[in-house]
Amino acid sequence: IKTALALNNGFVLITIIATKGSTPCSNGDKIVYTSNEAAFGSIGGGNLEFKALSFAKDMLKRLKYRRLLKNCLTRRMEELTSDQIDRLVFLATNADDRIQIEDEIARRAGLDPGYVCIDVPSIKLLLSEPRMSAVDVRIIGKDGRTRWFREHTPVADALRKRQVSQNAMSVITLQGYEEVVSAIAERIIYA
Repeated sequence: IKTALALNNGFVLITIIATKGSTPCSNGDKIVYTSNEAAFGSIGGGNLEFKALSFAKDMLKRLKYRRLLKNCLTRRMEELTSDQIDRLVFLATNADDRIQIEDEIARRAGLDPGYVCIDVPSIKLLLSEPRMSAVDVRIIGKDGRTRWFREHTPVADALRKRQVSQNAMSVITLQGYEEVVSAIAERIIYA
């Protein structure tokens, strides 16, 4: 990572977080793949490393040319039932289950794993929004005087007016697959 940063190269850090069956890699093995196609480290070689490096290369290329994954489905808190909210909380806290669902959506849409992502922003963040209006507090300035925060900086007003994203979830995928992924995700996520 230090080498990639020193060379001012974009990079992807690939880390093995779980293994199944017989594999030459272990949890925690890492490889760094840079935008100039250099690889540092190993995750055991073979097909797994080849697929991981191909995915990393594709993501770096997408970043470079701004062909990023696109939102195809979003839901706001008020559009969800309590059961759906519970499901999203479960997915947000159980990465293995979320990844299985993402990969199943991708498979049904004709995409490789990794090209569908379910994003569940922090429920705590959404619930904390009402407190954004309580930003005007008394502060002590450099001159030793006590004044309202709003008198010291326009940030207080900006914070008060700021809208925290109301999306409780979103699904992103490759451009051109938004419609099919959205339809499949609607059927699978809350099943």
